[in-house]
Amino acid sequence: MKTTFIAITTLTAMMWVGCSQEEQSAADLLKDEAKRSEIMHAIMDDHHMMGEWMAEMKKSNHAMMMMKGNHEMMHQMMEGDKEMMGSTMGHMMDAMKGDSSMCNAMCDMMMKDDHMKSAMADMMQKKVDMKANEKQPPQPHNHAH
Repeated sequence: MKTTFIAITTLTAMMWVGCSQEEQSAADLLKDEAKRSEIMHAIMDDHHMMGEWMAEMKKSNHAMMMMKGNHEMMHQMMEGDKEMMGSTMGHMMDAMKGDSSMCNAMCDMMMKDDHMKSAMADMMQKKVDMKANEKQPPQPHNHAH
């Protein structure tokens, strides 16, 4: 009987303590640096949640302004990951194909940059030279016997 009384009292006390704890708000959780870091890593490490996070960022004017304004972060992301850079460049090319004003703005920007202008001119000249070589008939070989 004494054991049953102690067990019931302990169980009641545990339930009372458990029920009396208030649920923390998101703001309260994020105040704790360790919890905030844990939450951010949980989102980053989950493909589905990261997709949701990115979709929410696109809806936020503040987030989009921060992304546009953070050229250094964007540069670091692309510099360290050639695959990401290629993918980003491919998306930009596709966007420019469908938007002539964007295409013109990019061309103007490249023409104002001496390095880019020179690189494009060199590439175009190489292409012209390759086409000219393709059009020339093969030269007969002189074999001295």
